[in-house]
Amino acid sequence: MKLLVLSVSTGQGHNSTGAAVSNVFSGHGADCRTLDVFSNRSKLLGNAVSKGYLLSVTAFSGIYSKSYARLENRKRDHRDFTTFLCRLASGKLRKKVLDYRPDVIVCTHVFAALALKYALNDCAFSPLTAAIVTDFTIHPYWEDVTYLDYIVTASELLDEECFKKGFKPSQILSTGIPVHEKFSLKAEKSDARRSFGLDDDGVVITVMSGSMCYGGLTEELKEIDKLDQSFSVIAVCGSSKEELKKINATDFAHTVIKLGYTDKMNVILDASDCIITKPGGLSVSEALSKQVPMILSNVIPGHEQRNLEFLTSNGLAIEAGNGRTLKDCVEKFLTDSELKETLTDSAKKAGKREAAAALYEKLSDTLKNGKNNIER
Repeated sequence: MKLLVLSVSTGQGHNSTGAAVSNVFSGHGADCRTLDVFSNRSKLLGNAVSKGYLLSVTAFSGIYSKSYARLENRKRDHRDFTTFLCRLASGKLRKKVLDYRPDVIVCTHVFAALALKYALNDCAFSPLTAAIVTDFTIHPYWEDVTYLDYIVTASELLDEECFKKGFKPSQILSTGIPVHEKFSLKAEKSDARRSFGLDDDGVVITVMSGSMCYGGLTEELKEIDKLDQSFSVIAVCGSSKEELKKINATDFAHTVIKLGYTDKMNVILDASDCIITKPGGLSVSEALSKQVPMILSNVIPGHEQRNLEFLTSNGLAIEAGNGRTLKDCVEKFLTDSELKETLTDSAKKAGKREAAAALYEKLSDTLKNGKNNIER
């Protein structure tokens, strides 16, 4: 089997999801390739999309929020700058697809699926196609890619949103957002803690804010450091060297393990009793897989606001905001054993550790039975 994963570098979540899928497929002997659809057109375009996204959700978050809300009500196939960029990327993408001729194409971003739609237009070659929604909401533009054989979602609770976008029940795979298989394994908490020089006993709280460290991580640490309760902290700054420098220059009353970018999030979660994070789709899915209670903060407007609404309304996390400070949330978690038990139980029910394996099984079975036999 040949697998082509198409991604877009707006944060690392989409790429990490693609890597999780490729890891499982390659483990079954598949030949796997990954492509950023915009960087494939030109490095300049790829960098512009990546940096433009980061700029829009930081410096222009208010405008981004209003634009997202407007796009949620857009009409199908509405012409805008995004569709222009996807059409622009489709020419070289078509060549890559026809040169490689994959059996399966999996997109980890709706823009990748949209670019593929234009790339395959009037093309006799028809691979099996699937796209993964890497959030707990169905974003704008998914209504434009109902050509897909499958749309992969985080939960069956999102089915109704998929129907509204124009997808049929037979197209929806609510198998979960794929995470690396290491998040399906559970290490002993004591072993995980010792790897960071922490004691076996006591409470450990992880504080992070995505791969690009969106928000003020140092300020969050200062806020919870005011609490009298005893606990240790693992602070993950992602790729932000500036934030790590700030944290290293700050004195804390509590023990704080200070990390930059790390590939040990699975071990960190095993060591943790709670994680404070922004509600990115992949970060949340990893925490759910590890059954770690979540406190959500530093929400990116738009899709992450929708994630927060889904997670809090379904009892999967609590929110630091709307009059409740992060300090208040942490204090409640530390003193309310019933809350901790509720969040842990909810994560056990909602976590989908085998999402990547389930996707492989479905797509490989579809190939064996013939794509033309997919029920529509």
